[in-house]
Parts: sequence; C-alpha cells; structure tokens
Amino acid sequence: MNFFTDIRLRELGGCYRRDFVSWSFKDHRVNSLSLSTTAEFERCHNAPLLCLDVDPVENKYLLCASSSAEFSLFSLDSSIEDSNRIFYQPIEVIRRNDGIHHSTHKAPITCISWYPFDTGMVFTSSEDGLLKVWNTNTMSVCDEFKIKSPVHSHSMSQYNSTPCLLAAGSSNSRVYLFDLKTGGTTAILKGHSEAVFDLKWSPLNSSLLISSGGDESICMWDIRKYTKPLTRLITNKGKNPALRPSVCGCIFSEDGLLIAGITSSNKLQVWDAMLHTSVWSMKINKSILTYLRPLRMSISKRHSTQYLFVPAATEIRVVDFAFGSEFNRLNAHMDQVYCSSYLQDTQELLTCSKDCNILLWCSSKLEDKYQSSSESEDD
Repeated sequence: MNFFTDIRLRELGGCYRRDFVSWSFKDHRVNSLSLSTTAEFERCHNAPLLCLDVDPVENKYLLCASSSAEFSLFSLDSSIEDSNRIFYQPIEVIRRNDGIHHSTHKAPITCISWYPFDTGMVFTSSEDGLLKVWNTNTMSVCDEFKIKSPVHSHSMSQYNSTPCLLAAGSSNSRVYLFDLKTGGTTAILKGHSEAVFDLKWSPLNSSLLISSGGDESICMWDIRKYTKPLTRLITNKGKNPALRPSVCGCIFSEDGLLIAGITSSNKLQVWDAMLHTSVWSMKINKSILTYLRPLRMSISKRHSTQYLFVPAATEIRVVDFAFGSEFNRLNAHMDQVYCSSYLQDTQELLTCSKDCNILLWCSSKLEDKYQSSSESEDD
C-alpha cells in the first residue's frame, strides 16, 4: 500500500490509522535508502572506526571512535556546502599524545555513547580497562571507572531514576553496574563464560538488562536479583558444541518485546523477550569474523514497520524486526562494517567501518530532489 492509496482510503473512510501519512512517508524513505552522493564526512582517523553515536536529545551531534584510541565530534547541523556537496568537518578531535588532552585512552575505544538526557556528557570504554566520563563543555575527563580487563561495551539506563546506572561488559566475562551519582560499583553480574561484547537496557522494564557474549548466548538479567541470569538465549542449540559462534551484538525492539542477536558467523536471530523462545533466524552473510569485535545494530522508531539495520560484512541489511523480511541491502563500504546509527528525525542512516570512513545513507528520491533544486538555483 503506497502513500496515495492511503490518502484515498482516508477520504473514503476506509483508513482509520491516525499517523498513516507520517508512517507511510517514513517507510517509503527507509525502503529507498541509498548512499548519499552529496554528503561527505572528513576522514580524521587513519584507523578502523569501531563505533559511532548520535545524541538522542537533539539528533544534532555525532560521536565517532577509532581503534587508535581517538574520537571525534561532528555537528550534523553545521556543514560546508560547495558545488552541490555537503562536507562535514569535526568540531573537536581528541587525539593521543597531542599535548592538550592528557586523560585519553591508551588502547582502542570499543564503545562511545551520549548521556541519554542531555549533550553535556559522553561515555567511552576501551581495551585499556577504563570507562571514562567526559564533560563535553571542556572535553575533559570528569570521572572514570577501572575494570582491569578490556571493556567491549557499555550502556546507560534510559530511565532517569535513582540510581543512575551504567553497565559495562568486559573480556573477563563479567558485567559491571556503576552508579553515576555515587561513583561506586553497584553490582557485578556473573553468568557468561566468555567475553561480553554488547549490552542493552530494556525500554519496557527499567530493571531488565541483556548482555551478549562469546559463549554463544544472550543473558537476561534482573538487576534486583543479580545472583544469576533470568534466562539464557542460545544461538547454537542442538548443534556441534565445538562450533561456538560469539554473539557480537544484541538489541531490543522499540516496545521491548523482541530481542535480536548477531553472531560472529553472521547469523541473525530474534527471540520473544517474554516467552524466551526463538521467533526467526536467518543467515545474512557467508563470511565469518576473524577478529572478534562488537557489531552494533540500530532500529527505527515510530514506523508502521520496525526496521532493523544489521552490519553484515561490508554491507548493511535492512530487515523487518518482527518477521525477518529483507527490504534493502546497502553496499558501499570496502571493509567490515562495525556500527550503524539511525536518525529518527530525518530517516537517514550513519555507518562506520574498518575502512576508516563514515557514510551517510538517505532516501534516493530526496537526493534527486536536492540536486535538481541546486541546479535550478545555479541557473
């Protein structure tokens, strides 16, 4: 059903969906995503880009971190427009041994994220065993947590409550919970037998946390009862135990009722978060990750169909979270894609890769419209 059919049904009284115009427009833009030919990000890191994040408050600022223990800050509102092209330059780059920033990480930054409630705070975790809290006004470290083993991921609770919890997963198979208000360790969760690669808080329950690890499983935790996991979601159940793919990424659906996991063998699997049963699974690529790193998926929100953006080798797969239908394949990166971040306000996608590039994906028809309007202005 397309946009004009929806309008016709509304006029005839056959469509009762309140937001059908908005949803249909958003779905159309996601289905027509392609590499932007007008937007380009300055290449400010000569090392693989492992993670990126757009601030959830304004959708205006982009953070990107590399394996050289450096990260950069871009403003998506300020760019240089020249010859029908948009060029984004970093407004701040934190480099190692630059003589200005003395509290930088000493090993690859594996995860970077914004404080969920304003743009005044940034979190970075690294293989040097440190989780740092940055003040974005001064771009300096205001606090840090020592874990003493490589940290692969962290996640901040989306609930502005007491305590204000920050979870971190490390290579020693443990999940650490830190209280930002007191600066102390609230709990240590022990349930995985291998390294923890990714973490996500439930949007439905402020006490529910999931973690994915190298032991082919996703653990669900109730942080009020952290002696053991509530349940374990196994990706390789019933098969050869010697072939143990690591679950490199996990994510909740918008309503918190589904959980998706992506393995090092590029198998995507979705479970019911309430029944703890598998809903569907699919092989999205034949390649296997040779060097294990977190793979970070993203989702669309406030759409009629919930889209899941999955890094799959050098491409990004766009699939239906609920049913597993594939809508699009985005190909442009030259090496392994590690992270994707969906811009909810503009229906655009940002991705970073081992090829050291940040790419912007937007609606192809919107690109054509922009180019034609620029040409008409020049005439």
